[in-house]
Amino acid sequence: MTLDWAAVYNSPDIFETKLPGKWNSLNSFQKLTLVRLLRPDKFSKSVQKLITKEIGAQYIDPPPFNLEQAYNDSDKMTPLIFILSPGADPRIEITNLAELKGFKSNFTAISLGQGQGEIA
Repeated sequence: MTLDWAAVYNSPDIFETKLPGKWNSLNSFQKLTLVRLLRPDKFSKSVQKLITKEIGAQYIDPPPFNLEQAYNDSDKMTPLIFILSPGADPRIEITNLAELKGFKSNFTAISLGQGQGEIA
């Protein structure tokens, strides 16, 4: 491995690194294939960079969650179910939506964590 290839291999962003010699003429997909061969650990990030470069970041970045739109798409046969990660607390947003829709007086928040499912 020459010094140039060692620099490519050790680069923190191998997809954006200039390749030595004639290898620098590879198109983005060919370079992605090379990344897969040389540094499989950098492949995922390189795929994201390729997608962002070729067709846009909107295909990588998730859209922001709109609670009101989700509520409008729900009905009695299609309820909203929230599966939350530790530390996530959407109570404020849900309470604000209940107030906005005019049913805060009929709204009761029930957490099903820590044995509270029996209340429901």
